[in-house]
Amino acid sequence: MREVVFYCGAHKTASSMIRKFLRKNENFLEAKCDIKSYDREVIINSDFFNVISKLSSYQEVQNSEWNKGRDSFLSFMDAGNYSKYLFHNEDFFTAMFFNNVGAISRYLSWVAEGMNTKVIIYVRNQVDYIESWYLQKIHTGNIVSFDKYLSRINLNGFSWTKVLDAIASNFGRENVNCIPYESIQHGSKEYLQNFISLLTDKNIDISNYDTEGQNRSFSGIAVDMAVNFYPRLNRKEQKILRKFLQENFSTRTHEKPILFLPEERDNIKKIYSKDNKILFKKYISGYVQESNFYF
Repeated sequence: MREVVFYCGAHKTASSMIRKFLRKNENFLEAKCDIKSYDREVIINSDFFNVISKLSSYQEVQNSEWNKGRDSFLSFMDAGNYSKYLFHNEDFFTAMFFNNVGAISRYLSWVAEGMNTKVIIYVRNQVDYIESWYLQKIHTGNIVSFDKYLSRINLNGFSWTKVLDAIASNFGRENVNCIPYESIQHGSKEYLQNFISLLTDKNIDISNYDTEGQNRSFSGIAVDMAVNFYPRLNRKEQKILRKFLQENFSTRTHEKPILFLPEERDNIKKIYSKDNKILFKKYISGYVQESNFYF
């Protein structure tokens, strides 16, 4: 029986590094691992993803669209005769924090009915996740103060346990692999190797793969410069400045931006401490050191 793997990100968990690796090694995965890989750029223009997009924005999906979505998904499965099909897209559950995750999980489970299906999802502690989303806005030229950004979101609405419960209820707990982003502290290559081990037992050499230069984060100085200069620039000029700041003022060489104060970080950690303990008990094992970021 063919196997389907949905890699869902999340955003802000080094998903760009993983997806770049998958794209670069697409031919190897097909030839040596019998895995057909579909990237976000291929998926998003399909009828299959159109249903996901509607569900994530709580729009009504017509009966004909459900059927077109399933037929579209099955057309991906008709490409060749592989033992495993990987769909990787951080926007399976779009927007900032997994909008309508229950309905989308049911849809994904439905289109893959009768197939062995696995879900891979990475999580990140809520404080860093919220900060990282703000910095992403700055990266892309959406200039807003951190306080205003916080006023637009619900600080109590970031329960990973609820997300995983919704996914597991549709796919089965045994088919859900959850990994904490904080395991990247052991090295980017080990982080990537761990992901690969979830896909295949084949030995894939990543010793020469560049994982260090991917999506460098803005330092505090870079954020200040972006906030001051972006409003004066057009989109093309912003892109040039963004590249300059990433190459010369990233967190690899400069201090991270200070967004939440220490006491604010502690308060948010306390909000989710109980919930995160449940998360690790139910869905994450073997990551004792990483759990310190969560409770």
